[in-house]
Amino acid sequence: MNRTFRNILILWCCLSSTLVNAQEGIYLTAEKVIALAKTDNIDIKKEILKVQMADAQLSKAKEWWLPDLFVGTQLHQLDGSGLNTDGRIFTDVDRQSRWYGGEARVDWNIGKGIYDAKIAKLNAKSASFQSEVSKNQVTLDVLETYYNLLSITAKKALYKDMITSKTNLVDQLKIQVDAGLRLSSELLIAKSNKSRLMLEQMKLEQEYQSAMTNMLIALNIKENQNLYVDIADLKKVELDEATSTSSAIENHPIITASELQSKAAAQQSKQVWNSIMIPNVGVSYNVGSFGEDYNSTRSTDAWNGYIGWKLPLGQLVYGGGSKIANQSKAISELELEHNKTRITSQITAFQNKLAIYDTMISLAEEGGQFAKEALEQSKTRQEAGLGTIYEILLAEEAYMSAQMLYLEAVVDYNMTSFMLVDAMGMKL
Repeated sequence: MNRTFRNILILWCCLSSTLVNAQEGIYLTAEKVIALAKTDNIDIKKEILKVQMADAQLSKAKEWWLPDLFVGTQLHQLDGSGLNTDGRIFTDVDRQSRWYGGEARVDWNIGKGIYDAKIAKLNAKSASFQSEVSKNQVTLDVLETYYNLLSITAKKALYKDMITSKTNLVDQLKIQVDAGLRLSSELLIAKSNKSRLMLEQMKLEQEYQSAMTNMLIALNIKENQNLYVDIADLKKVELDEATSTSSAIENHPIITASELQSKAAAQQSKQVWNSIMIPNVGVSYNVGSFGEDYNSTRSTDAWNGYIGWKLPLGQLVYGGGSKIANQSKAISELELEHNKTRITSQITAFQNKLAIYDTMISLAEEGGQFAKEALEQSKTRQEAGLGTIYEILLAEEAYMSAQMLYLEAVVDYNMTSFMLVDAMGMKL
């Protein structure tokens, strides 16, 4: 960063620090924004809950082998006709019974239970890695909001500085015009230019309010909480990206999530046929008192059980379940290959962009230095009566353009750096 622009940033920093110290609030840096997003952002909270939901579904899938317990009483009352076990019908029946005790019953669809648990475990792991990807994306969105706010704040300070300079120029021209040393048209042009800058400053103020609102929403902060940024923080970030592309792809959470989804789909395909081959088993045991009423009950216990195969003729004839499972597996494999290609392309693109933005920053710094010197010389010539207002206006436009390009290049460089870290599969 050249000395002139560094001095400007230091001046802006002092002005910002004065405002921060004047009021209490939250001072935002990129690191602070990331930390607040991880704890307070609504979308990130949802991602955490999704992982917890996947874990809960895994717990539910593990319940298949445990019995259902019943404790209580059962009543029976029959008036009228009844069917005997040998098929005869009895009329005018008045029959009642009461049972109270406990019962344990389990119905095991062994094949489905085993594979459901395996699939739920793979889905839970996949959800955890997918959550990391989603949280990184949300964090990138929040960082973009932060840098937009920081950039607008810096532009406001630049416009304020230029309007102050323009005010001084108008005052000087007015004195010279009154003394007959300058044309009134030059004063009018300077005033017009100042008015234009003030209008653009007002537009920036509206953008600033919108950016501040977006920042409050992104961080889930109440509206009455003050937020502050320091434009001295608008500088190039240096992030750790020391990993190879192949290693990044191999360890990227979206790749791991896709691989787990593919395995889950494969387990789903196996489940369709294995759940048919493995028999269903059921066992029940109950113990309690049984009789006509409370005074005539006797202790009784009973065992019941079964083993057999449930044959889904629809699946055997049409194979719909296996077809769906196989298509799901094929889709998961395509997504896996697509993600590998996409990540490779993104890493290369982001690395190329960083090199371009780095060059743009250097050129903007150099151009800003030249524009600053040209502006100072044009003001000196104007004060000495040698230059014209047009020279100053051109120099100011060149200076502001250089500073704007610098600010935009730094923001683009920083956001691309964070996106590269994300593409490398690292947590923000």
